[in-house]
Amino acid sequence: MTLIRKFSLFFLPSVVQVALYIALLPIMTFVLGPADYGVVALVSAFSAFGTAIGSFGASYLIAAHYQIIDISEKKKMISTITIVGLILAMAFSAGLLILWPAIKALFPIFANIPFIGLALSLLAMVLGIPWVFAYDVVVLDGKSKFYAILLVMQCIISSLMMVLCLYVFKFGLLALFIGPVFGNLITFSGAIWYLHPYLELSIHKEWLGKLWKLGFIGVISYFTEIMQSFAEKSILSVYVGFKELGIYAHSQSYKSLAMIVMKASARTVWPITLSESREIDGKFVQTKKIWDTVYVAITFIGIALASLGQYIIAILTHGKFTEAYVYATLWMLLLLLQHTGKPHAGLLYATNQGVINAWIMICAAIFGILSLFIFVPVFGLFGAVSAVFIQMIGYRIGIHVRANKLREIPFQDWWAIIGIIVIILTLVVSKYFVFNLTQNIVLFAVVNTMFIIIARPVILRLASRLLYVLK
Repeated sequence: MTLIRKFSLFFLPSVVQVALYIALLPIMTFVLGPADYGVVALVSAFSAFGTAIGSFGASYLIAAHYQIIDISEKKKMISTITIVGLILAMAFSAGLLILWPAIKALFPIFANIPFIGLALSLLAMVLGIPWVFAYDVVVLDGKSKFYAILLVMQCIISSLMMVLCLYVFKFGLLALFIGPVFGNLITFSGAIWYLHPYLELSIHKEWLGKLWKLGFIGVISYFTEIMQSFAEKSILSVYVGFKELGIYAHSQSYKSLAMIVMKASARTVWPITLSESREIDGKFVQTKKIWDTVYVAITFIGIALASLGQYIIAILTHGKFTEAYVYATLWMLLLLLQHTGKPHAGLLYATNQGVINAWIMICAAIFGILSLFIFVPVFGLFGAVSAVFIQMIGYRIGIHVRANKLREIPFQDWWAIIGIIVIILTLVVSKYFVFNLTQNIVLFAVVNTMFIIIARPVILRLASRLLYVLK
């Protein structure tokens, strides 16, 4: 299967997800407001802890070993991480639900979280654990068709249930928690079906030891990253309230949508990057070509948000979340920064440097958490954005330094840097001159035209590749 076909299939669920999200926004926000989404954002921070504990650093283990071990060892590895992951996730969920009355009494800010909503969020989290592992295996196997079918079904079922629960059953805020449960039932079933050739009802001591070695530091790493997100939402709810937290969480949803483009590319190129990382004096040629295209695509999205985002969001959300457009634009800058240094990350994973990568993430997350306490009380939502950027910059510097100690890696991120500059300039011009709709449309057209001219080598390469595949 060609790279373009694999990318298309990995990208298909993303297209469906974006389409459904845009279609659902006016439907859901007609009834629900920023405060409701703020509550959901805070609850999701709790369930993210369960995901961190349940996944237990298994991605490091799969990336380092799956491509180079035989079928018998794959069975031992997959069985061990799946069983352990489910046990840990269920134990975390049970413990949190039992302790919830005491937690609410100790921290009154959590009193606004409905217990049923928390329970539903934790159920969805547990159901999602097997897919965490199956996802890595599916990507490394290159099974893009299976991935596309499963994720499209998940998106449709989840969206349908949210609408039914909101408008037919009148569940209100709980509709946002019920939809993901049904969606994750789909991925749970698909994950078990895909992994069943590797699943045995046993935990193997040797792989448990390897999982503990990588997993312990992986959990700490993931835990500190989740702690950053939890601290972010908790501090914002205290200093700016649930309404502003809802605005902030809504702005992050556009980052999640743009991430869809990047994830489709990552799923396609990740096995290639790992292979290129194992080559002596590898130049990461295929890795560069794909990520150059992604950087250019994200830049176009950033230009659209910087110039027309306020009008688009106002239409989609009945004017309830309009101010989120500035933050949504800033998240495009973060995405470009976040996805630089792909060869460096690939080299660390391929050379079994997962522990080093995890320690770098831990240090970066600690800087991010400390920055939250400093900046949010003073700058509000912008302070939270600044803290996330500080965390990401710290992480990127860390993996660059570490990977370059292992091997000299060519710099491949110029299009990300160019994209960051173009998006910033577009936002500054639009905000500084207080453009109206017509002027912003002109700004959008002019900047896009100029960027197309600048990025034409990347665009033409993609176009020629697509034409070749379509012949």
